[in-house]
Amino acid sequence: MSLALCRAYPGAVLQPGQIRSNCRGVHEPNRPPTSFSPRTRIRRSSRESCCRSGAERPPVDSGPLSALLNINGVAHSLLLEPRRSLLDVLRDDLQLTGAKKVCDMGNCGACTVLVDGRAMYACLKLAIECDGAEITTIEGLDANGELDPVQQAFIAADAFQCGFCTPGQIMSLKALLADNPHPADADIERALSGNLCRCGAYRNLLRAGRIAAGRDADAHATDDAYDG
Repeated sequence: MSLALCRAYPGAVLQPGQIRSNCRGVHEPNRPPTSFSPRTRIRRSSRESCCRSGAERPPVDSGPLSALLNINGVAHSLLLEPRRSLLDVLRDDLQLTGAKKVCDMGNCGACTVLVDGRAMYACLKLAIECDGAEITTIEGLDANGELDPVQQAFIAADAFQCGFCTPGQIMSLKALLADNPHPADADIERALSGNLCRCGAYRNLLRAGRIAAGRDADAHATDDAYDG
């Protein structure tokens, strides 16, 4: 009995095996049995040969490596596992906890430090990559017990609330001013775009940037980006 007849006479009685054979004929046309293609066999054989030859390759040295990190003007000779981030080394090995560990995946900017003058996320930077580099953290900004001008600008503009993300924001502005001493508002906003503030103090962050850039006169000027 054909499938068309089944549809025309839904009450018809089918013999055992007819539904299976008809459905197979409509939905599963006869095909040759599946077999591995020569390419598949080649891929498998090459993979197996690689696994077999793995013991012949020289082992990768994954142990600690020596590195010299120049942090805040002080040289630190350390043995570092290649997998460790700069943030973990700063906080756990050197007790420099100003760089905060929040997202640990490069989303918030709370761990921002300067590496050879450039603002970088310490959580995404391997410590071993910083061998010989000049690293500056928030702890290294004060000179002889006096706050850095950027830190003073944050106080003057009241540019923080909880303060947890403040060190990263200060380091981002520090890098901007070193490269551009007279930034426009757009430059300040761009420099801070990688630093999240969960308290929402963005208006005062812009004012702090203006003060740090020597633009005290318009530090409290109305800003269209925030005041509409």
